[in-house]
Amino acid sequence: LILFIQADNTIDIVYQNDYQTAQQEAQKDKKYLFILVTAKGCGWCKRLKRTTLKDKEIRENLAKDYISLELDRDSSYYPKSIEITGVPSVIIVEPKSGEIIKDIVGFREDVNDYLKWFRYVDNLKE
Repeated sequence: LILFIQADNTIDIVYQNDYQTAQQEAQKDKKYLFILVTAKGCGWCKRLKRTTLKDKEIRENLAKDYISLELDRDSSYYPKSIEITGVPSVIIVEPKSGEIIKDIVGFREDVNDYLKWFRYVDNLKE
């Protein structure tokens, strides 16, 4: 059982921190941007990363289909089209057009919320 748990945790989300670089990589790799917007001292942001975003299926989806980007609401560059109304915020962006596909504000504990949005994005690709 311990080996299974260790194997389950091998996929880690690697967050980039530069919007333009991530956008270029997403365009090149034909992936969507998964943007996590946080703020220093935000307990809900830390909890989201520590719990929900650690789920195996979420990590697998992000590794396969997304370029993950973590931005600080107060100090990172991001386009003006991305309006941050609260943190944590998760924004899914089509990198070529810059179109915001989904804007998820606040802590979401239910993994199925994210999996539902991933399926929605998958349907857009077809």
